[in-house]
Amino acid sequence: MKYDPVSFLAQSKLKDLGFYTGPLDGIWGPVSLAATTAWVLSQKPDIEPAPIVTDSTLDSRTISIIATLDPKAQAKIRNFMLLARPIAATFGCAYKLISGYRTWEQQAALYKACQNGGAHAVPAGYSMHNFKLAVDAGVFRITDGKYLDDGTNSEQAIAEKVHLACSRLAPQCGLMAGATWTGRSNDQPHYQIDIGHATPTDADRAKFKALGSLL
Repeated sequence: MKYDPVSFLAQSKLKDLGFYTGPLDGIWGPVSLAATTAWVLSQKPDIEPAPIVTDSTLDSRTISIIATLDPKAQAKIRNFMLLARPIAATFGCAYKLISGYRTWEQQAALYKACQNGGAHAVPAGYSMHNFKLAVDAGVFRITDGKYLDDGTNSEQAIAEKVHLACSRLAPQCGLMAGATWTGRSNDQPHYQIDIGHATPTDADRAKFKALGSLL
């Protein structure tokens, strides 16, 4: 692992708060993750047993989006978001979910828009959103609530840093982060349950059709 300035900033903030005792090396590892977890638990010690529908530490939109996911996926996404919140806060931002489960019809509409010059999208049945296993997060400035992902160039640069910092939590939470994908597949706001492969297969589509779940 190499030094990363975003990880260094998060470590520095956690150290100032008294939770990080490791070296300020800009390498996001177990010590950094433990410090983040300790910060979250200090804010609300009963985080783990708190049910999703009443957890006041997550915003209502995030809670409602988590509820659209496969029941077996909800805990992993929720835990990730609880860990990501303090990381985003070091940038003066809030991290919230903005998209979850999509029907195949909704995915088809996005793909059609992509073919007409819109944002990158894959056909229906080729996104983990269609299988209730994926979410997209958004970066919002804490002071005024502005959504930064589609803001000015400087605002988008902040959003990119937040996504990259939060994406480092994904593997420990059992998730894949779109920020780690390359080329056109790179999708910084995207997170999905790690089932061993990034793109749904024919077998996955058949299983979901038969059982309604891939988990």
